[in-house]
Amino acid sequence: MKILCPNCETEVAVEDVDLSTGWARCRECNEAFQVPEIARSRTGNAFDAPTAPVFDGPIERPADARIVIERRPDKLFVYVPPFGFRLAVLPVMGFAVFWLGFVAFWTAGALGMFGGRMGLENILFACFSIPFWLVGFAMLGGCLWAMGASRLVYMDASTLMTRLKAYLFSWRWSISRDLVQMVRHGTAPTSRTENSGSVNVVLAPHVVEIVYKNGKLPIACANADEQRWVYGEIRAFLDSVPFRPGGESPMW
Repeated sequence: MKILCPNCETEVAVEDVDLSTGWARCRECNEAFQVPEIARSRTGNAFDAPTAPVFDGPIERPADARIVIERRPDKLFVYVPPFGFRLAVLPVMGFAVFWLGFVAFWTAGALGMFGGRMGLENILFACFSIPFWLVGFAMLGGCLWAMGASRLVYMDASTLMTRLKAYLFSWRWSISRDLVQMVRHGTAPTSRTENSGSVNVVLAPHVVEIVYKNGKLPIACANADEQRWVYGEIRAFLDSVPFRPGGESPMW
């Protein structure tokens, strides 16, 4: 059975379908929609079983979990602390330092700093290194961001809110809960339109995604056990606390 996106008619992969709810998401246009055959019969033969098991409720918190979840009757807090320094990021950081060193050496040569005479043509020639400087700083900045960024996700009956903090930077946004469509196990990006960041993939290859209309909120998990636990907690909250307008918002 092929599932096609009703918006762009692209075939949807098996791992992008939540068989327990019947919701699917298209990676091309980011459209979330319900598959009627699955919604009518969750245990029928309309679709093969997914490659990863589906967890319908909360499971025990893993002993090595780094994420903190606080569940209240009608509120859910999910705190994702910074990864800190990890050996896994050393190759990326080392390559970024090597890249910047090589670009600096090339730029200095282009400017005529090794015995030549600096002129306008040298400066114009050296300007060709600007994109390479940006790539190097992006790699190095990505390492520092991944090691120092934390995320707080809050949900109640009416609101989904998140706050992202890293060093002196803080950013937050919120949407109505009625725009939230499902929670699912995240998958590795397969195109340029879904780029989760190479450094984050190295540090946290397992992701839980809260899918809402026209977007998704990723929660990076350190391992598969933590991913299953976070997925189960969020799934249980969404199933047990339906949308109601006019709820309270937290004071952050």
